[in-house]
Amino acid sequence: MAPGKQDRQVNLSGGKFIIPSDPKGFQDPKYWDTFFASRSTAFEWYGNFLGSADILCKYIKPKDDIMVIGCGNSEMSAEMYYTGLRKITNIDISQVVVDRMAKKYKDDCPDMKFVKEDVMNMSTIASESFSVVLDKATFDALVADGSATSTEIAGKICCEVDRVLKLGGRYICITLGQRHVLNQLVITMANRYGGII
Repeated sequence: MAPGKQDRQVNLSGGKFIIPSDPKGFQDPKYWDTFFASRSTAFEWYGNFLGSADILCKYIKPKDDIMVIGCGNSEMSAEMYYTGLRKITNIDISQVVVDRMAKKYKDDCPDMKFVKEDVMNMSTIASESFSVVLDKATFDALVADGSATSTEIAGKICCEVDRVLKLGGRYICITLGQRHVLNQLVITMANRYGGII
């Protein structure tokens, strides 16, 4: 993905990358291959596991089968693995990052899996496979605004998360809590389950 007229190239530690001028640019799978190809180090959207471990460990236990959606090149899953959370499957739309992460952690985290998958259509993931789905910024990135397209994307994400969760499973969504994101989460969950608590 070449920079558009309004896109910005940003220099951060570990590499340069292009930020789309329109947040909907984050919905393009090609953007993510370009993003991860340009980064040599981890990029931690919203922080790492250690910064949120006190809260996350209340809801995630070593016995859980965990799926991390939109894992990117974050070190969060490895940090979770090192603390005893071993049953982790990481998915991402970018084959570039999936291959890189699988290679990076194959020796240190041999039980951890990396799979190329689209969170809106997880075709290779069996229903009721996970007790926890962890989302750190993926919903935020894909639900760009309050448009009909974002509403459709929110519905697809929630439908797939619901499908892969076991009965009693937990969807943990780490978000900036932007109004349009919270509205989409609340509306989608209310429509799907007839209300939320």
